[in-house]
Amino acid sequence: YTPSLVTIPGDDEGNLQMTKELIQRGTDHFVVIGCPSNFTEMEAEIKKSGRTVIGFNSLFKRNLNNDMPYEVRMTIRKFTDAGHHNFRIITKNNYSNQKINAVTEIFPELSREEVISKYIYSANFSEDVENIDQFAKYGYDATKNILENDPKVSALMYISDYHMIGGMRYLYKRGLHIGKDIILCGVGNIHSVRNSIFPLWSWQLDITQIAELLFKNCSGTEPFSQLVKPIFKEIN
Repeated sequence: YTPSLVTIPGDDEGNLQMTKELIQRGTDHFVVIGCPSNFTEMEAEIKKSGRTVIGFNSLFKRNLNNDMPYEVRMTIRKFTDAGHHNFRIITKNNYSNQKINAVTEIFPELSREEVISKYIYSANFSEDVENIDQFAKYGYDATKNILENDPKVSALMYISDYHMIGGMRYLYKRGLHIGKDIILCGVGNIHSVRNSIFPLWSWQLDITQIAELLFKNCSGTEPFSQLVKPIFKEIN
């Protein structure tokens, strides 16, 4: 086998055309990270040609996913174990159901509507982001809105570390002690978080296990679906 890394164009026609070209070049097994546009036609073309495809965090029929519900449940348990019971889970529309369901599992005595009202902050973030700094602005604005609405909130879980960095800016300006007055948890464990002067939490993909599972199962044809638990990181 000779593995190769290819970045797809991103548009429907381009994605399908590149899939056909890769098949013509002799590609036998496709491992796709994320969910490209026109994935249904890509998958059909791959199968029609007798090749196989598996995805990570995708909508392909053979797929591996990060265990986001586990991520949310464990974060809530860590918040409450630390004595921070007034928390918010920040989400955006395309992930809200998974996160709401995870919170509902922790608080089965609450209705779905009560869970959303008490613990979920749903932000209509734009998917069209010109640069990564926009994520920090989204995090800043979300944190500002949450704390202005309820100043007693003492724990926040962000969509990503980039959003969390924006939230940190707002909290610092407000004079709150991060790690004491309020606990923050992000996702990604990026460099700036790993080296932060503030105590932070973050979740990191288990890249080793993900890679092993993807390449172990990339040549299969049977239905495949599995969740991989992420790794919790605490920066003190």
